[in-house]
Amino acid sequence: MSRRRPRKKAGLTETFLTSLELNMRTYHVYIKRLKNYYLNMFEWKGLPDSVNTFYLENQLFHRGYILFYFDERYGYLALEGVLESDVNLYNEPTKYRAFAPNGYEKKLTNKNAVVIYNDLSREPMFQDVEMYAHRLTLVERTIDVNLETQKTPKVARVSPEQRLSMMNVMKQYDGFESMIWGDKHLDLKDSVEVLDLSTPFIAPELMLYKHDLWNEAMTMLGIGNTNQDKKERLVQAEAEGNNEQIQASREVMLNARRMACEQINKMFPDLNVSVDFRLEGRDEGDDSNKLEGEDKK
Repeated sequence: MSRRRPRKKAGLTETFLTSLELNMRTYHVYIKRLKNYYLNMFEWKGLPDSVNTFYLENQLFHRGYILFYFDERYGYLALEGVLESDVNLYNEPTKYRAFAPNGYEKKLTNKNAVVIYNDLSREPMFQDVEMYAHRLTLVERTIDVNLETQKTPKVARVSPEQRLSMMNVMKQYDGFESMIWGDKHLDLKDSVEVLDLSTPFIAPELMLYKHDLWNEAMTMLGIGNTNQDKKERLVQAEAEGNNEQIQASREVMLNARRMACEQINKMFPDLNVSVDFRLEGRDEGDDSNKLEGEDKK
């Protein structure tokens, strides 16, 4: 049995629907790529098996915080929750309510739970990733449109009598004929009107801009990057300046997590929780993947 095609919405052309689908698909591709990089950035050590690190980082990505505590039935947990209005002298919440999708709830305080924050501003990463995904989608789809306009740069208007002759001319043109022949009735001067739709080919410039935008997103995430598309080589000062920004981006997230680790270990002495920035391919004691210019300890 053949599948039924989805019905078109009134007033929407197939071209518009295709463009809308590509826009959304491109946007979600960039959201997924950036989110996956984020979810894989931090390596937690010493967490009990009852704590799901993917769930932990996913909550920090979307909500900016998560609650860590001990439950008499389930053991140590890290769950989403609500920071209630009671605050201390430093405007920090002192009462929380943890919950889970299965209906589980538990009331907590700063005496028996620790709030793990995504960064020092205590904000989620999703809004930042969403902004860069939007910008990357815009430039990516602009490149697609610019390429599309290169395919048919001209439109010709001819009389019905001249249409077949012109089609034969174009067939010879597409066939790389060294000479195009026409009979005496072929009038190219007065009976053919040509509308020039050609646009400048700016895809290479847009690709450079997209590369810079991607590097900016990587810097935001604290992931190493270099502008390899520059014609001139980066001078040492530029490279070190970029490395400092990358390191700063790492530390605002890493330090927020390490502060939580200190609180967890103090509140629950039987635990020794720590977290590091994950570097692909790094062995124990190997600092070869540190940023250029970083002191090796």
